[in-house]
Amino acid sequence: MIIYFKAGPLTATMLFFAVPALYLLIRQRKQLKRLAATLSVGMVASIGFELLAEHNNAWVWSPVNQPVFAYKLFGLILVDGLIWYFFGYYFL
Repeated sequence: MIIYFKAGPLTATMLFFAVPALYLLIRQRKQLKRLAATLSVGMVASIGFELLAEHNNAWVWSPVNQPVFAYKLFGLILVDGLIWYFFGYYFL
């Protein structure tokens, strides 16, 4: 589907992570405290990882797949990357 519709990185993240995350959230509402704790610790860690990756030029955006949100936190961290980390940590 991603190749057929030529979806960008954030759209692919939403299809592969956000849709199942919504399903799991609806299915297991009992785990909201654990989920909030995991996501908050994970997001703090991801800001550090993303800061190091962007500083060392580990991520390269091709002209075709530009980020949806061009805003950068601290002048380095793209919001698209943080959204990906958020949903990635959701499944840990």
